[in-house]
Amino acid sequence: MIQSRRQAIVVGIIVLVVALMLYKMGVTRYLGLEFIQAKAIGFKAFAQQHCIVSVVLYLVVVAACGAFALPIFAPAAIVAGYLFGVVLGTIYAVIALTSGAALSFLIARYLCSNLLQERYAARLSHFKQRMNEHGSIYLIMLQLLAVIPYVVINSLAALAQVPFFTFVWTSAVGTLPIIIVYALAGKQLGTLSSLSDIVSFKMIAVLVILALLSLLPMLIKKKHSDMQKPGDHA
Repeated sequence: MIQSRRQAIVVGIIVLVVALMLYKMGVTRYLGLEFIQAKAIGFKAFAQQHCIVSVVLYLVVVAACGAFALPIFAPAAIVAGYLFGVVLGTIYAVIALTSGAALSFLIARYLCSNLLQERYAARLSHFKQRMNEHGSIYLIMLQLLAVIPYVVINSLAALAQVPFFTFVWTSAVGTLPIIIVYALAGKQLGTLSSLSDIVSFKMIAVLVILALLSLLPMLIKKKHSDMQKPGDHA
């Protein structure tokens, strides 16, 4: 038991070191909007000439970056929309980003559990309570609102022993609206000066409405339980 924990800690440290090395090497520079715009025409030409290869490369690179918690979400969805179109780009982005989240989830659960338990102790208790009260709806809401970094959501879900399949489908459903917005922005890639250009009042309004809709089952459930309480005492 002790040996397995030591192995998990060692592997977890290796994962963290690799992630830090990637940051130090300036890998995030290649995820920025300026770099993507500078290489956009070349990427587009390659994707048109080598469709299958470009899709496979996209899926592998995005999933790998997601596994190591690199800030890939917005650039990945924008590039997908630009290279593959809104519909296919959204599909590929959902698959790639969900795969990256799933890998991050597995790393957190099986390799970095001991390290993360201490780091997220306070948040984990609250997360478990909310999951017990609201189930998968709570996960979808967290993904949709994107207030908490996705790597934190992945880690909390892993530590809270959320079933793997539940985590995967809620991640896909919760991030879908935001991915669509970024994929649509990919069509105007050349005119964007920053990622903040994508954020408009209309987009915020749509996301808020979707977030409120995701809250409805939780509110209905709470209302139903409150109505039953007097009867329980009778």
